[in-house]
Amino acid sequence: VRACGGAVAECDPVAWWPDFRAERSATDAARLTAERDEKLLERLVLAVRTWRPEVIVTDALSPDAPACDQAVLLHAKEAFVLAADPAAFPNQLATVGLKPHAAKKLYAVSPDVPEATVAVDLTAVVPEAQDALKDFAEPVARLLGQTTGVPDTVKFR
Repeated sequence: VRACGGAVAECDPVAWWPDFRAERSATDAARLTAERDEKLLERLVLAVRTWRPEVIVTDALSPDAPACDQAVLLHAKEAFVLAADPAAFPNQLATVGLKPHAAKKLYAVSPDVPEATVAVDLTAVVPEAQDALKDFAEPVARLLGQTTGVPDTVKFR
């Protein structure tokens, strides 16, 4: 995380993410899915309330992504709304002392789709950084195993 320029990372224990490849009854699978979804949603709301971001950016939803990636992305929209609701997960407010937080925007990466609402030119020089964002992102992408390089433009919707 530090080598990529980050300051913090979170790893959740996978004990609450059951292995759905194992044989289960339909009732058991439905119960486990509901429990997993509720815990995931609570963790995402907690993250928004803790970090209090103005903008939240998620990856693109892809049918090729693993099930856990798709679940996180689908729950991000709901967490975006629930983090501002004092009735949602009230234990985070009472016990932890957090406050509801309404982020201003939620974006998902949208590779080359016409309905993208925001496009960021990564080749443009950012005065504060005195360099292009792409030049900062390339080494990080290599550290994370990306071999195709960073695109010149990233689109969000």
